[in-house]
Amino acid sequence: MSAQVTIQLRSAQDAEQLYAWASEQEIELESICEEWGMYHVKQEVSPSEFPSFIALWQRERAVQRRYMPNDAEISLQKYLPLIQAPTLWDYQRTNETRRGTELVVALVDDGLDTSHPDLIDNIWLNANEIPWNGLDDDGNGYVDDAYGWNSGDKTPVVFNSESVYYEHGTMVAGVLGARGDNGIGISGVAPKVKMMPILCYPSNGVDTDLGVIRGMVYAYRQKQLWLQTEGSKGAPISVLNMSVGMDNAFPEDAPLWCALFDSLGTVGIVSVAATTNQNIDIGSSGDIPSLCSSPYLIVVSNSDVNDKPVGSGYSTEYVDLAAPGEGVHTTRVYSKNPSNPYKSGGGTSFAAPQVSGTMLLLHAESCLTYLDLREQDPDSALKLMTTWLLSSVDTLSDLASRTKSSGRLQAYGAYQLMNQWCSQHDPVYRSEEWNHTKLRVWPNPASSTVHFDSDVPASQMKVISSMGQVVYEGQAVSEWNAENLPAGVYHVAVEWSDGSRATRTFLVQP
Repeated sequence: MSAQVTIQLRSAQDAEQLYAWASEQEIELESICEEWGMYHVKQEVSPSEFPSFIALWQRERAVQRRYMPNDAEISLQKYLPLIQAPTLWDYQRTNETRRGTELVVALVDDGLDTSHPDLIDNIWLNANEIPWNGLDDDGNGYVDDAYGWNSGDKTPVVFNSESVYYEHGTMVAGVLGARGDNGIGISGVAPKVKMMPILCYPSNGVDTDLGVIRGMVYAYRQKQLWLQTEGSKGAPISVLNMSVGMDNAFPEDAPLWCALFDSLGTVGIVSVAATTNQNIDIGSSGDIPSLCSSPYLIVVSNSDVNDKPVGSGYSTEYVDLAAPGEGVHTTRVYSKNPSNPYKSGGGTSFAAPQVSGTMLLLHAESCLTYLDLREQDPDSALKLMTTWLLSSVDTLSDLASRTKSSGRLQAYGAYQLMNQWCSQHDPVYRSEEWNHTKLRVWPNPASSTVHFDSDVPASQMKVISSMGQVVYEGQAVSEWNAENLPAGVYHVAVEWSDGSRATRTFLVQP
């Protein structure tokens, strides 16, 4: 078999013989390191023809990037390389699908710290709502829901004393979507996703499930509104993460929960739920939402970085897969320790968001054929997604009797199955026809002029402050005078003539 190769001589002194041989064979050489006798043979030559003074050779092979973000504490996130998330990041690092749709995940939990420096850039923003003006600006039935909703108290306050005391939602958010490659802290499994906080606990301390029901309804309405208005209002939620539940409960105890998972699925939202942290057979002992039979629900149990199961609910009928949620290094409430706002935790609550994050990455990279299927036939599309996840797990004997898949999450493996399916079903998969959605904003941060650039000129543009104020709306422009804008975070949203959209965040400095 012929191929271009790199060679190393038995001795550096054999270089003269090498060049004589190469001249005779009309072979072009490139010196890589004469001291080591290392050269590149630039023509295709069969190694069987090499003279005896060539000691080593190897054919040229493709190499893969091993992208790792520059987050300072990422080495403490032992679960990331175990599920091969960094390998998947080689292929996808944006926050948009091939249609230019933003990736949004709803987190039903106890709120999250929207001021945390490793989360703030990944908080979902309702661009059609002006916060704290007492009005329902976008007409979605919720007043001031600029950053999500407090379904426990029915207010727009998504971070309160409950959130600070328990820290649970902030920790879950870090695992799922801490900002990657920002030079600080950690990276979430989906490092560029937008997270919508849904605070499901009432502040009066009575932890009933009414807030969960309201929260699921809120996510459904936001996605439904986005579909009805063709993306001008609402939110394109693709995943709902639920790290809350009811121990020792059965579907007859929570029929509304189970029905709501089906409702979410009809608008293209798949739900990921953490099973109980009790080491029990949930089929006989009960657990909600684990026992809900919705095809749009994926149930996750807990394992550790040594691939051993950790005390959590198990069932080969109801628990789909495990993820390494033990000893997880993640974000904590910033005000509790501003000098180091990170801590470790364990439980199924931190396993589930790893699955949610993986699904978001797959959704971003999936082909147009799959995205069309998700809009036209969400049932079939979400079954495909579940198949990719469960068929790609790392099969482990210790999980054979505890999960439906007998395995632990393998993010890159799920990507490979998705990639295979798209290669077979989409004739233009991996073409660059969608590159015009790669909107560039520079310089960032800016103090004077901000430039907006894309491969194909956009048609419409909107610039919005972090407080929801629209500072520009109209025809797309290539540059923006930021000198008169107050310092702070701004979002630019553009739309192309084919209906695709993209958003970017930029910072204006004093």
